[in-house]
Amino acid sequence: MRVYIITILASFIFAAGVCLSEEPEQENDGSEKITWYSFEWLPSESHLQNPRAIMRFDPVIEGLSGFKGFQLCLDVADSYIYESAFENILWRKPELEKKILRLHSAGRTQTRVFEEAEVSINDELIGYNDFQVIDSRNEPEDINLSGFFGYKFFQSIEKILIIDHRGSRFALLDELPEAWESEAHLVRMRFSPSFLGLRLRTNGRRISLSFDGEPNPALVLYRNRDFRRIASDKSVQDSLRYYYPPKNLHLMLGGKEPEQDLYFGPYKLKSHNVYHMPKRDYRLGNDQGLITQSFFEDYVLIVDYKNERFGIVPPAVVVE
Repeated sequence: MRVYIITILASFIFAAGVCLSEEPEQENDGSEKITWYSFEWLPSESHLQNPRAIMRFDPVIEGLSGFKGFQLCLDVADSYIYESAFENILWRKPELEKKILRLHSAGRTQTRVFEEAEVSINDELIGYNDFQVIDSRNEPEDINLSGFFGYKFFQSIEKILIIDHRGSRFALLDELPEAWESEAHLVRMRFSPSFLGLRLRTNGRRISLSFDGEPNPALVLYRNRDFRRIASDKSVQDSLRYYYPPKNLHLMLGGKEPEQDLYFGPYKLKSHNVYHMPKRDYRLGNDQGLITQSFFEDYVLIVDYKNERFGIVPPAVVVE
């Protein structure tokens, strides 16, 4: 499991939040009506203190509401539900027991999957999702989430996921509005958002980076010459906790403040600290480093699962 699932199961760190509005916003740019759904930014309690770390929204599961909210994840493939929320569903609708798939692994370990759960938002059916149940032994006492929606759900319903970072809202579209197409910078998705390769530009040169959907405001570079080209001489106080899933290992990386801007197509990205991972054995992805979602927050993010594209568009293009 990648990033937040593993991090949360390992450290049991969550942040508090309040209930979201259930009323969707409607827009019309002259070509397509868009229904927006609100989410709430929850902060991370990690050492980087990111105030915009978790996108929490309030879906209805099998016609039931009243959950603590679910995290929308771009860095996790599968979807998960905590046992406390799962047991609450079964208590309210015992007939859903027939949707539970029990899988046995080594020893007495058993994995439960809540199959084809109906997912709605504001009385609108979005699709059906499989949730892996996280056992209560791995559930922190102060949990403020009921589960996670991984990106495979959005792939399965073949939608274009739109994330408006500034507006704290998202939409699911069948087609991009024509006005967006002409202004957006879009690239082909190689396989999944977790390690989608992006060509960026900095200091007059191009660099290939893997898009990592986790929200850490940090750029990780593998090659020393890239690190020297982008980083300044000023060291940062906080180290980056770098997670390497194959060995369930955490490494602490030193970093520096950036000196050069990064561009994705014609658009300048946000600037965050730069960290160097010199060890080849612990590198992730097939490119020259990792760039996280936090760098794209000045724009509306387009993750087109239907047509296998990824991109951004300026907020001004999204007519209010």
